[in-house]
Amino acid sequence: MAISFPVWFLEPWANVIEEQVHLVPWSTLAQYLGVAATIGVAVALGISGSKRRALDEKRGRQQAMTDAHLRLTTGEVARARNEVGGLMALSSADAAECIRRSSEKYISAFYTLVWALESIDNSRRIWVVDPPDGKQSTFLTWNEDELKRTLPQLRSMLVPLVPGFDDSSGEAERSLTRIITAYPIATTTRE
Repeated sequence: MAISFPVWFLEPWANVIEEQVHLVPWSTLAQYLGVAATIGVAVALGISGSKRRALDEKRGRQQAMTDAHLRLTTGEVARARNEVGGLMALSSADAAECIRRSSEKYISAFYTLVWALESIDNSRRIWVVDPPDGKQSTFLTWNEDELKRTLPQLRSMLVPLVPGFDDSSGEAERSLTRIITAYPIATTTRE
């Protein structure tokens, strides 16, 4: 059933409508709709891109901290930590004798552990600047703190027993002091 609209109703108003309302041609309206659709797509892509970047950054941060943990707990660093830990467990006299017999081993361990701590510091500065929750990651805290406690002690044991070590390790000591100052030793225990 078709509904017919009385044309006579519009006729008196036709001149008024044409004078007061400038009708937009269909082609111009299509252009406006095309521009609006393009802007909408661009906004949607921008929003999804920023969410993806945030996810990629979080994933990168997690990967960097996992890699840092592996560097601290495996390979050459693990061997150096084991050597130094064994030395620290000895009495002062026995430790001094070990250093006299194997000074190169303990000097190498010292530099290996300083390098590991500097590597962790670099990872932290690159990936953990302004963490989203405002808290620093505690993922590496225990391992780092053990190095921060042990390395100054090891250096103070090596200096009197190894000629020239005080001068040759000065830069390493400054780096260690900077890291300990920037990230003080936490008071928590290993979880």
